[in-house]
Amino acid sequence: MSDFNYIPSYRTEVSDQYRILRAQFGDGYPATAPEGVNPVTEFWKLTFDQISLAEGQAIRSFLRGKVGQSFTWTNPNGVEKRYTVVGEVNMPRTGPNTVSLTCTFEEWFG
Repeated sequence: MSDFNYIPSYRTEVSDQYRILRAQFGDGYPATAPEGVNPVTEFWKLTFDQISLAEGQAIRSFLRGKVGQSFTWTNPNGVEKRYTVVGEVNMPRTGPNTVSLTCTFEEWFG
């Protein structure tokens, strides 16, 4: 069972970051190779639209407690992996008792 069990909105985005080693030779011929054993890192930009203030605070509290640590999460593709939270966690109020929350997860290989 995942550590992070909140379900994001459908606006959630995934992107991949590729790391490639490249050597350029004098005749113009490049040589390339994947960098390391995990050359592709998955990033998820999660969005939680119109959630209760209590749920927003619970998500924010969980993420604050995991700064610098990894946790498990089952992504929308149904795959459980380890992630860390990176960048900002934004939680604007959208109503008297509702908020939206955005954050970014980076796949963790440690």
